[in-house]
Amino acid sequence: AGSNAGTLYGRGLYLAENASKSDEYTRPAEGGARCLLLCRATLGRVYYVDKKKTDPRACEDACQSGKFHSVLGDRRKCRGTFREFIVFDEDQVYPSYILVYRRSMAEPDEKRSMKVTCPPGVQPGTVLEVQAPSGLTVKVLVPDGVEPGQSFLAQY
Repeated sequence: AGSNAGTLYGRGLYLAENASKSDEYTRPAEGGARCLLLCRATLGRVYYVDKKKTDPRACEDACQSGKFHSVLGDRRKCRGTFREFIVFDEDQVYPSYILVYRRSMAEPDEKRSMKVTCPPGVQPGTVLEVQAPSGLTVKVLVPDGVEPGQSFLAQY
């Protein structure tokens, strides 16, 4: 993992199936352009992890000394966010394309937006279940930079 990321599943190459997950780790260049690598990966036999608390060394050992070739961190199942794929051998990943883009935020639809206050003890990346003004229960992701007590706009 690079210095811009954590090591929840060990020190490896982290891949995401959702570009929005990868976008979280980008930084804009001058002019606002951002870059992502679109990669092909050979995962082989996958070590599946769906726990909130992980043992990074166990993930590494399963792949480097054990019978597995990669880790599937199923954050969708345990946190409601995204699945991550981790490999520990760079030869398993081939960067196919460099994607250069700019973020474009749509104007919020006031009929489908609401203000949400981050509860005490909740960190960015946490999925909250909240009730919309219409009575519908929706899941919202606490954005990066939002601290407990602060509010953010959620669209549903």
